[in-house]
Amino acid sequence: MNERILSVFGQLSAAFAPTGCEHERISVISGLLSDVGVDFSVDRRGSLTAVLHGREIGAGLAFVTHIDSHGMMVTSVSENGISFEPSADLCTDTVYGKLVTLGTADRRTEGVVCAVPLHLTSRRDALKIPDCGDMFISVGNPDVQESMADSDDRISSESGLNSACGVNPDCCADGKHPGISPGDYIAIKPYDTVLGERLLASASTESCGAAASMLAVLIGLSEEGFVPRRDISFIFAVGGKSAVPDAVCAVRSAMPSAAIYVAAAAEHSEDGIIIPCKLGRAVCAPELRADIASAAERIGAAYRVTAELEAPVPLRALQTVGAGIFAAVIAVPTEMPNAARQICSIASLEAAASVISAIAESDMLGCG
Repeated sequence: MNERILSVFGQLSAAFAPTGCEHERISVISGLLSDVGVDFSVDRRGSLTAVLHGREIGAGLAFVTHIDSHGMMVTSVSENGISFEPSADLCTDTVYGKLVTLGTADRRTEGVVCAVPLHLTSRRDALKIPDCGDMFISVGNPDVQESMADSDDRISSESGLNSACGVNPDCCADGKHPGISPGDYIAIKPYDTVLGERLLASASTESCGAAASMLAVLIGLSEEGFVPRRDISFIFAVGGKSAVPDAVCAVRSAMPSAAIYVAAAAEHSEDGIIIPCKLGRAVCAPELRADIASAAERIGAAYRVTAELEAPVPLRALQTVGAGIFAAVIAVPTEMPNAARQICSIASLEAAASVISAIAESDMLGCG
C-alpha cells in the first residue's frame, strides 16, 4: 500500500492544479482509472466521479475529496513586476523565494517569487518577512540578463533559472512577459521529498494526500475484482473545498445516503487519522462516525476522535443538501497545512487508505 500511495501521490503532485485550473490533475486520475477499467464520469464543472458498481440497486456510500493545490492568481503585470494574490487558504509569507508556474491549461511560464533586496530596504523593513503586497514574480528575460551580465543585480534560483532582482524596471516591464495576463493561475512548483522513510514533504500534501489514499484503495479494490453490495462512489472535486457539496449532489442517479469527506487536518498528532465530532457548527453523523471508528479498530489503524478540530470543511452543507446526507470526516494530520510546503506522516496516509478500504469492504451505513 505504501508504494502505491507514494506512486499515485507523485503523479498527482506533478500535475498543474491550482484552485480553478485542475484539468491536468483530473486527466492524471482518469488515466489511472482507465488503466484498471474503473467506470467514471466527469461533470460539466470538471469534477470526476468513479463508481464501484454494487450487486443491488439503491443509495450507497460516497468518499469525496477536493484535489486542488493552494494557488495564486496574477493581478497585474507592470514595470514593477508581476503582482499576485492567493486564490485559496495559502499563507503567502511562506512563498518568498519559491519557484512557481504561471499560466493556464494551455500555456505555462516558470518564475520565482521575489522581493526588494534587503540592502535596498530600511533597517526596520529588512527585519520583517515580506507580505503579499511587497512581493512580485519575475520570469527573467534573456536580453536583460545579457545586459546585466557584469552587474550584481541578478539572482539564481535553485533550478538554474536566472531572474533579474526587480531593481531594474526593464526586467519586469509590461511586454517583457508575453502571454502572461491578469487572471492567470499560479502554482508552486512540485517538490516531493520523503524524509527518513516516514515523513512526506510536498507543496501538495494537503490536497494530494487524501486523493492518493482514495485512489490507491479504488485501484486496489478494482484489481481484486471487489463488488460491493451497493454502489460506492469516489468523488474528486475541483474548485476547492466549497465545491464538495455540489460534487456530491451531482451524483443524482445514485445519491449516496452517506458521504465521507477525506481531508487534511490542521493539527499536530501522532500517526493515524482524526475522526471529528464537530467542525465549527457542523456535527458529524454519530452513526457514521461510530462506523469509521469501528473499521479503524477492526484493522488496528491508529485513530483519535476529537471535538476540537477546526477546519473549513463543508460538512454542514453535505448534511443538509440532497434530502439530508449523513456525513463524516476522515482527516489526515498535516503540519503547516496552508504553507508552501506541507508535511504529513506516510503512516497516516496508509491508515487513511486502510480505513477507507475497510469501510468499502464492509456493509456500513449507506451500503447495508
